[in-house]
Amino acid sequence: MKYDTVQHKKYVGFIGLGAMGSSVTRNLVNADYDLCLYDVRKEAMDSFPETRTMKASSPLDVGNAAEVCFLMVNTYEQCLSVLTGAKGLLSGNRCKTLILLSTVAPQDAVAIGKECQTHGVQLLDCPVSGGTKGAADGTLTLMVAGPEKTYQDCTPLLQAFSSKIFFIGEEVGMGQSMKAVNQLLFGVQMVAMAEAVVFAEKSGIPPNRVFEVISNCAGCSNVFMSRMPSVIKRDFSTRSTLDIQVKDMNICLQAGEKNQAPLFLTSVAKEIFKLARKDIDPREDSSAVVKFYENLAGVDPEKL
Repeated sequence: MKYDTVQHKKYVGFIGLGAMGSSVTRNLVNADYDLCLYDVRKEAMDSFPETRTMKASSPLDVGNAAEVCFLMVNTYEQCLSVLTGAKGLLSGNRCKTLILLSTVAPQDAVAIGKECQTHGVQLLDCPVSGGTKGAADGTLTLMVAGPEKTYQDCTPLLQAFSSKIFFIGEEVGMGQSMKAVNQLLFGVQMVAMAEAVVFAEKSGIPPNRVFEVISNCAGCSNVFMSRMPSVIKRDFSTRSTLDIQVKDMNICLQAGEKNQAPLFLTSVAKEIFKLARKDIDPREDSSAVVKFYENLAGVDPEKL
């Protein structure tokens, strides 16, 4: 069923109110959608006003309340725990479309799609890019795969929290494959940036000078432009954690193994992130990998 201004009073389900999900939910509320919410943390649900939201006691309640439901949790295992079982969302009698915003392996999205089919539910495989800032600003980029008609019907909902939407194809898993391509590039470029910054620091060139020059050279990238200011300010507050980065690189490698694609740089980058999170708070932003390089090189950024 298409969601437009005439049908805003229909409940939309949303499960997963973490750093990303809570912001997406607020953007949906601000777009005048009525939401049925569920999170394992009661305080996460309580942070939303009673107006325009209904708090569920289980995923099943969400499946009984809403025809279109969003799912935004961290792992495939969490997805299964929410969807399956007697209290799972798919046991509800109302949900007809599930929009999977979580980042999982492509083959896991396929498995979720098959589970949805057995319950008569259509799946939109819809991972996002843009981090916590994009979620808060409503400017996420979406990579959607699934039945094209379902995608078209749900587009107004998706537009409430995104600035760009790309329809990748009708085969579930293609959205996650596209996200894996992005995460591969992001992770490799993040490590390259950290390596370059510390190389410059060892040469006596401070990070602010690196930013000034490289932002005008061929070595620049979106990752460099978005994360170098954090390195300069030593502000590693989370946009995408080291833990999440390791998870995403593992997804890339799993997909590469399945498709027999050579992923040499991805493998190296993942190992660097794994080592970094042993020395650094894994809840910090992934750009904190620069601190791991500085430790190895014996660089004190305060003395530059």
